[in-house]
Amino acid sequence: MTNMARYNYRAAIASTVILLDKLLFTAGPVEVRREVLEAMSRPMITHRGKEYKQLHASIVEKLRSLLGTDNCILFLVSSATGAMEAGVRSAVQKSIMHLTCGAFAERWEEISRANGKFAASITAPWGEAIDPLKLDRKSLSGYEAVAVTHNETSTGVMNPLEQIADKVHESTDALLFVDAVTSAFANRIDLSRIEPDLFLFGTQKALALPPGLAIAVVSDRLLEKAKNVADRGKYLDLVETKEFADRNLVPSTPPVSLLYALDFQLDRISREGLDNRADRHARLSGMARDWARKHLALFPKDNYSNSVTCVRNSSGKPYSDIDARLADRGYQISEGYGKLKESTFRIGHMGDLTVKEMDGLLSALSEVM
Repeated sequence: MTNMARYNYRAAIASTVILLDKLLFTAGPVEVRREVLEAMSRPMITHRGKEYKQLHASIVEKLRSLLGTDNCILFLVSSATGAMEAGVRSAVQKSIMHLTCGAFAERWEEISRANGKFAASITAPWGEAIDPLKLDRKSLSGYEAVAVTHNETSTGVMNPLEQIADKVHESTDALLFVDAVTSAFANRIDLSRIEPDLFLFGTQKALALPPGLAIAVVSDRLLEKAKNVADRGKYLDLVETKEFADRNLVPSTPPVSLLYALDFQLDRISREGLDNRADRHARLSGMARDWARKHLALFPKDNYSNSVTCVRNSSGKPYSDIDARLADRGYQISEGYGKLKESTFRIGHMGDLTVKEMDGLLSALSEVM
């Protein structure tokens, strides 16, 4: 079979699969467009050859341009959770402070403890954002790193990242770790303003790609410190990953097909423009909140996410019933998460979703409720 015949065959399969799927308004993985899936059907290449190095370099250049950073960009063959563990193992010898206001920030704290680090936390109630005024020299003193989740996917709250970063930098010389899993490429984020030492996200959220790859933007400061940290592990060692990245390689076999799609998708995002992409996410978020206020209620008090809206389910209908009825209409949303599983549901509106598609979902939800 020729390369073109293989491409057409795989594209036809991808097209058929799309027709069978529901339109995803989920918290991740999210809806992936057919043309993005088709980009994955290119013939396989070895991850040590010239073609791979060209692909790797192309993606890094595009990410640097879109994110506005000169920092090192590393690919980790894992979910974004792997990047969280990589930061903790590679750059923290003993202690780390976590800023928590929901399940995913708390998970990062659990990861730190599971890796033998002393992990403390400054917390906000679920549904509220971290208060930057609680961050000062006294509260942050003695910790090697401060970790914050920009967008808390479990509650639909977006933390005030710039103000938090300002307080961290003025109060301590600790490393700043930022979980941008559901905020990168959905919001305007000025990395030169925030100056994170670790800024991490995955492919399956606002990038609107299948899962399987984590991306870590790391500072020289972090990498220098990591060289002196013992027991960094092997698979997620950021020092070794950087050594391979300098040659446009990764230590372990990467998902080459997914990298094809990432390279393709970054071009699409560039054409849309990050400002336009952020505006579209904000509009979709506003539509979801307006619907929730009219029909039920919002869970968060303020600081609303542009990626996920968390809705109080006061209807008396179990999520399983809502899910099944929405599926009949060709849509899927996400159930509540963690301790909010039974009392909320979540509408994900990140990636490439449109206003017209959101109108369709909200009309279907109105019928179901």
